[in-house]
Amino acid sequence: MNQTEKNFESKFFPEEIELLFLTVKNSGGAYLDSDNMYHASQEFIAALNLTTGEFFEGSGCLEWLFPKDKGFGYEFKAYQIYHVKCRKQLENPNYHNHYMLLKEIQDNLSDSRLETLCEKYRQPIYIKDEKAGIFTLNRDLSWFENEEFDWMGIEAEVSLETDEDEGETAEKAYQHFQKFYPNLKEWDERFRKASAEALTENANDWLQEDDENLDKHEITEQEFAERITIDSMTISPDGDFTVYYHDDDMFWGHVIEIFANMNGEIESIGIAG
Repeated sequence: MNQTEKNFESKFFPEEIELLFLTVKNSGGAYLDSDNMYHASQEFIAALNLTTGEFFEGSGCLEWLFPKDKGFGYEFKAYQIYHVKCRKQLENPNYHNHYMLLKEIQDNLSDSRLETLCEKYRQPIYIKDEKAGIFTLNRDLSWFENEEFDWMGIEAEVSLETDEDEGETAEKAYQHFQKFYPNLKEWDERFRKASAEALTENANDWLQEDDENLDKHEITEQEFAERITIDSMTISPDGDFTVYYHDDDMFWGHVIEIFANMNGEIESIGIAG
């Protein structure tokens, strides 16, 4: 056992317990440390402690380590009930219901309370706007998304962040959207103009470095603004926007990233992806 494993295990009580837990998100994501060990985790929203009989509804998390060359270790799917052996984390005011995963027990064991919650969370939740269409809650990302939003004839994705992390409402973001939407054309023109002013010089620099492009004519700000096309936008409860435009290959397939807010301020513009 290396030092990383020792340090990790020291955060948990030595007693092993068994849990049934309910997921609403797929497993995925891990970070690699200096000992070539991946740290992975799986969130859950309710669990039954089979050792004590305690049932609790609320956020929790399982954590585990695995070597770089040994695969992810465990794969959990959303809206499923799993049976595991684990160790509870030592008392920590910053973490509640955190456990070290030891083993998955595949025996189809279940609990009626978890099944009822699972059925509840499987039901889709919508925000329906008569003009803009339907926004559907994506629990993984904590936002309501409309992937077929009509941005003046171009299909784009518009997302409204939930009022709280892992929440089921987006009233604040939707209120901002209702103010934004009637002025979509003006906002689009503002985004294009600001992007052109900020990035046209960079686009010409990239053009000169592109050996495969024989057309070296200078890109004007007007041309830049006309070439970019909307990809997606996210609105936060505070009225902040994150907007992405396709670059028409001026930056070799990257996207243009714009941070703005309902006050009309363009906070920053850059290249991402």
